Amino acid sequence: MKKVVRQIAVLGLVVVMLVMAIPLSGCGRQVFTEEEHIERITERLQARYFGEDGTPTDRAIFGIQGEENVIQYVTLERFEVSIIYAFDGKPEYFMIQYFPVEIGYSFGIIFNNEYRSLGGRGGREGLNPFDYNEIESNNRFAAFTATPNSVVLATKYNNEWRFLQNGLFDNTQERIDRQLAFTRSRRGRRAITTHLAGIPL
Repeated sequence: MKKVVRQIAVLGLVVVMLVMAIPLSGCGRQVFTEEEHIERITERLQARYFGEDGTPTDRAIFGIQGEENVIQYVTLERFEVSIIYAFDGKPEYFMIQYFPVEIGYSFGIIFNNEYRSLGGRGGREGLNPFDYNEIESNNRFAAFTATPNSVVLATKYNNEWRFLQNGLFDNTQERIDRQLAFTRSRRGRRAITTHLAGIPL
């Protein structure tokens, strides 16, 4: 009888420990929708570039390379934030397109509900490769390369992966297979932690 009581007590203790462990697991982290991520990023950028009355701040002035390599200063008018998917379809990246488009665009990573900028760049006519090629929002993907803080852009064309390079499709299948293999590997997943070197929004 004592043995049965002891077994019941142990079983009850195990159940209690399991119940208590549930809130401590990763399930406790809030999951944001794409719209909520965009709203959170937009709020931070709005506070950075514009005052409460909508007047551009000093940080809204960008220097861009003009004709004959002369630096011209342009004031930011607005920006658009969009979500970019990882190759597995998860919303792990974001993109900011600045206007006027001459300012260019920038990319960042979403990690544990925090946002890190991976730097900006210019593009054809100032547009990012996705917009330049008129690629639909649900067909925009990105992945880390082996180089820290660097991402490659990709899309699916005729049901095959294609990288975007300076607004053009790169259909070198060997390179695509190599990048996909790296992204899906343990080493590739560890590379995502290089976002810590990025600039927090």
